[in-house]
Parts: sequence; C-alpha cells; structure tokens
Amino acid sequence: MLRLLLVCSVWATTAASTELSTEQPRSSFEGTLVVEGSLMDTLVVLSGGAYSAMPRQDGSFVFHSVAAGTYLLEVYDTQRTWPTVRIEVPAGGGVLATQTHDRKQMPLPIKLEPMMANMDPEELKKMQEMQSQQSQLGWQLKDKLDEKETGGKKKKIKDFNP
Repeated sequence: MLRLLLVCSVWATTAASTELSTEQPRSSFEGTLVVEGSLMDTLVVLSGGAYSAMPRQDGSFVFHSVAAGTYLLEVYDTQRTWPTVRIEVPAGGGVLATQTHDRKQMPLPIKLEPMMANMDPEELKKMQEMQSQQSQLGWQLKDKLDEKETGGKKKKIKDFNP
C-alpha cells in the first residue's frame, strides 16, 4: 500500500511539473498616469478588459503576468480622455509599447498624460469611442500593408519598426 501511494505521489509531481514547463512565459509591465487630481473613477485595461489595473493615488499601475499577444491599452476615466497604446508581448518575454496616434515606440515604464480634461460626459464618451475605432482601423491597415510587403508572412517582433 505504501509503495502504491509513493508511486502515485511521484507520478502526480511529474505531471504537475510537466504542465508547468509547457506554460507560455508571461510578462509584467508598469506605467504611470500623470495627472493632477483624483483617479478615483479610473481604470486601466488591456483589450477591453482582458487584463485590468487600478491606478494608485500617485497614478502608477502594474499589469502582472500578461500572456504573449497584442493588446490595446486604454484608460477608462469619467473626467478625462487618454491616448491609447498598442502593447505587444512577444512569446519570448518582454514588452513593446507603441502610441496609437503617432505610431512611436514608448519607453517603459509607460507614462501617459490626458489629452483632454473636464469635458461634458456625453462628448467625452463620443470622443473615446471614435478614438478607439480610429486606432483599431489604423492598426488593421498597418497589418494589411505589412502582410502585402512581406508576401503574407508576419513580421517578427525583433524586426518591428513602427
């Protein structure tokens, strides 16, 4: 009976470590919302809520254990409108951040300042929706042009040049 228990224990440990070794690497990154005033009703999200972070009182935020992929970082705020940022997490680890409005790469940690503050809530909502649609369309167009340029093959992350 003891031998059977020991064999089962060793098998379970081996199976668990095999599962851990096949898990994709994840990356963490941080940033700061640079603003005067309260961030009480503010949330920083990736791709509409796949990941989210609450900014601290000093404006800093952290995303932990983000899986490889491409995300759109947005700031949900009832008082201000913020720029959006394209976040790329390569399978090998690391993070690339690119401003969506001018396609410039951003240094880490990310620092964001509001584009407009104290707007009428209805106008703010319309502007945020329009900005989100424009940035998504811009990246779709860039991806199509890249595919055409590379003959249908995707660019490697190390060749990324906005």
